[in-house]
Order: sequence, then C-alpha cells, then structure tokens
Amino acid sequence: MHRVGYAISCAAVLLLTLVSAPVFAGGPFLVDSLNNSGVALRWQNDTLTWCADEGPLSSGVDNAAAIQMVTEAFNDWTTKVTITNGQNQAVVTTVAKAAQDTTCKPGDIDGSNHEPYTTGFDKPPTIIFDADGSVIEDLMGDGASDGIVGLSYPGAADSSGLIMTKGGFAAFNGKMLTNGKLGSGTTAQEYFKASIHHELGHLLNLDHSQVNYDLAKNCTLGNCANGNYIPTMYPELLDMQQATLTRDDKATISWIYPASVLKDDFCTITGEIFDKNGSPLTGVNVIASSTTSDTQAMVDARAMVSGVLYPECSGDSRYYLYGLKPGVTYKVTYEPIGSEFANASDFEPLGSNSPKGFQGGVVETPSGDTTVKCENGGDTIEMASVAIDTANYCAGKNSGTGTGSGQGTTQTGTSKSKCSLVAGGGAGAGALLELLFVCVASAVLSRSRIRTSSKIPGRK
Repeated sequence: MHRVGYAISCAAVLLLTLVSAPVFAGGPFLVDSLNNSGVALRWQNDTLTWCADEGPLSSGVDNAAAIQMVTEAFNDWTTKVTITNGQNQAVVTTVAKAAQDTTCKPGDIDGSNHEPYTTGFDKPPTIIFDADGSVIEDLMGDGASDGIVGLSYPGAADSSGLIMTKGGFAAFNGKMLTNGKLGSGTTAQEYFKASIHHELGHLLNLDHSQVNYDLAKNCTLGNCANGNYIPTMYPELLDMQQATLTRDDKATISWIYPASVLKDDFCTITGEIFDKNGSPLTGVNVIASSTTSDTQAMVDARAMVSGVLYPECSGDSRYYLYGLKPGVTYKVTYEPIGSEFANASDFEPLGSNSPKGFQGGVVETPSGDTTVKCENGGDTIEMASVAIDTANYCAGKNSGTGTGSGQGTTQTGTSKSKCSLVAGGGAGAGALLELLFVCVASAVLSRSRIRTSSKIPGRK
C-alpha cells in the first residue's frame, strides 16, 4: 500500500487551555485529567450545541442540504441509538443529544477567516463547510485539499475538568464531492456521509475502534462484502456502510453518555494486562465477541485498549468492555494495535508506542474457562490477568496509580510522536476507495490532536 504523508505542527492550536487528555479506542477521546478521576468528558447537559458555517458545502450542495447531512449524522449518533437487551428488546441506551444553534451566525467560513474556529477554544463547536478547500489548504499545506475529506477535534473542558462547553470543530472539504476522487453523484455523497459520521463521532468525544480487524484487513478496494460489520470509528473508511453505526459504536456513545438502562440491562467484562515482569502493559486491544455464531461474533463485539483511562503511562492497564448482553456467551481475546496505524490513525494512549511483536490470544476466566457469560444486567465479570512477553514502553514509567475501578489518577502529558496525514492504496476509475481517518497534529498536550479523514490513496 503506497502512502503519501503530510504533517502539520499544531502548537498554536494545542497550547491553549485544554485541560483534558486521555482517549480510548472503542471509547472516549478525552477524559478528565484535572481531577484525576478517570472519567470521560462529555458535552454540557449531554448536548453538543453546534454552530454551522453559513456557506455551501460544494458547488452542488448548498448550505441547507449540507446542514441536513450533518443533522442526520448527529441523529444517528444520538436519538437513534438502540441496543438489543437480554429480553431481545431494542432499548435506547444513550442520552447524548446534538442540536444546532440557529442564532449562531459565523458567516461563510473559508481560508481567510477560519482561525477563530480552528485554532481556538473560545467559540462554540463549529461545523465548517469548506467549499473551495481553502481551510484545508491553510491548515494542511498546498495541495492538501485535493485529497483530504475532513478534519476534526473535540472541544475543551471547563474549569471543572469534567465537562466540555466550547471549542472544537469539524471541517468538511466540499472539493472532494466535485473532483471525482470519491466517484461521482450518489457514490461520492455516500462516501462523504460515512466521513461525516466518523468526524462527528470524534466531535462527540469518541476515538477509533479496532473491532473486526481481521475482517477489515481482508477487505479490498471495491470488495468489502462484509463492510456492514466495520465500525464507523474504525481508522479506515473501507465501505459506504460505515455510515451505519455498529454495536461497538453504539456501546461507546452509550458508555460516554449513558442512559440508566445501559447499566441495568447490560454487563461489563474487565481485567488487566501485564508484561512478563508484572508491570502494567498499556496499549493492548481487548475484544469481547459473541460465540453464538460467526455472524454474531462480528455483530456483537466490543473492544477497548488496556490502560486508556489514563494519559500515556500514568495509570493501570485495565480494560472495560461495556454493553454486553446477558445470557450470551462471549470469548475475550487480545491483540496488538495494527502497525499500519502507527504515526497516522494511531490509537491512544500510546499511539506508535503501543506494544507490538506479540501474538494475540484468549483471555481466560480465573477458573481457566475460555468463554464467559453473565446472567443478569448490571453484572461485572472479572477476567484473569494476562501476561504478555513483549517490549513495554511504559516499563519504569507507569505509576500504577489506578484503582482498578476507573477512578484513578490522571495527568496531563507532554508532546508525543508526530501524527501525519497518510494515504494508502490506489483508486482507479469506477473503483471504490479506501480512505484513512488519521490524526494530523504534533500533539503539545498528550493526546490532544486533530483527527482527519485523509487523502485519496496514492494521490498527491
């Protein structure tokens, strides 16, 4: 897979008053680091009140149509989220809401006037329709608008450190609807909608997910027969159907903005990952998947990365798999984060420093069983700890201050490895595309970074 990279230093953006840092794969982008609580940030009153650019998205999509696309995507993340419980009832599991502030009048945001919305945290979260690509060009460099679909980052916490109240943006490049690189007509719009869903997920405070990784790796350009099983928040856009949330996406938004039914009707699996010396091993992907059938293994799956409750190496190495269905037997496995995501669409808390070079395996129960089932909603099942013989970036750095209950110590970090805008693969005429959702910032505060759906494969 050929890759072309762009990089941007985001010091001007990220040196501002952002007081939150950690993120989860299959979990939140930002958590509280001011109060050391291990709590995921959420928008005030569980509502993301967004401001819309008043210009068109592209020459063929006017402002009203663009706002409708964004509104529909937000609805998919909020009011339409249901998960089937143990009684086979589809229940609403999140209280997340998103609403446009129609009194907000920023005018037509373009390359000449975007900075108050893209480099500061004193404006409301803003949706930018970059019709001519000039915002992308100004942020990412000459020629970048020929391939970048969108950029996003979430907002900033208030003085409590627990609630996001302002800041953040998602910018969508309308040139990608007209330059033919996403196809044409309905095809281009369907890919664009999947990108909108992904970037708004970040704005709501979701990070990437690696659910169904083996399945995704087997997808080829224009041939992803099982694309409906790939999460919206997977780091690559492989199929138009990623505009439809998977169970993992729904469980994540529900965990960050939970309705009471999430705790009452569903179960949690938790455990810890260590290295061979018994030190916490952060950055390992852990997945619970149904054993009912091969199809259900893809449908009913939930992932989280070990240690993601804390910035980088500052806490324990626990994982929490929420939203699991009572009465269903699950197999819990672990795996490394895909190496192709390093320095591009990487996963927190360690990014490119996530442990590599080990084989995945099965997480057993304390009694040695290779599958597990909870009987009642609200149950939490503790799995046996796993020891993995691999290099541990955090060895000697991890303070191990976590409590094991998700209420441990967090801290802000310093800059980490640079994130670049990356493209992979090629797309010929009539072919479907593979786009990467990638981080493009050199983070100044640990885990504070822009996320983007990237360049068209192989294009400069």
